[in-house]
Amino acid sequence: MSPRRLVALLLLLCAGPAVAQVAPSTAVPSKTYVDTQLSTKLTTPGAWTNYTPTVASSAGAITSVTASGRYQVLGKSLDLRARIEITTAGAGANGILSFTLPAGLTVGGVAYCSGGGREDATTGKGLQPYAAQGQGAVTVRSYDNGSVASDGAVLHVTMRCEIQ
Repeated sequence: MSPRRLVALLLLLCAGPAVAQVAPSTAVPSKTYVDTQLSTKLTTPGAWTNYTPTVASSAGAITSVTASGRYQVLGKSLDLRARIEITTAGAGANGILSFTLPAGLTVGGVAYCSGGGREDATTGKGLQPYAAQGQGAVTVRSYDNGSVASDGAVLHVTMRCEIQ
């Protein structure tokens, strides 16, 4: 409803039938919204970008591992997906697994961020990836807080974080 019609309706309601009716306007009001405070980056997601995470284990070096990831940044939010395939865990077996975030990105916010995932080849366990504020790496444990660094493991991780 146009502002002109709204005023006419209010006048009719308040004053009764003695108020003349206002002719409808054919003009369409136009408004230009200029946002000088926020960059386009806050409202337009970036393209999905491929990256290669570096994988490590707290128990030692993993003998054979491949990893790939994709991420997208929207303002201060990071959407991340990673696939980690451990062929041979070696000295890294049964350690706490971690992988790096894309270069130059660290977790922001008040505490930490977490996500979800699944090990698809050996155990089928759910995963709990998480990263603390200021960190540039993600730690991954199974749902029961156990290690996921084992021979033949294929991990799929997804998470959304606030970044600095």
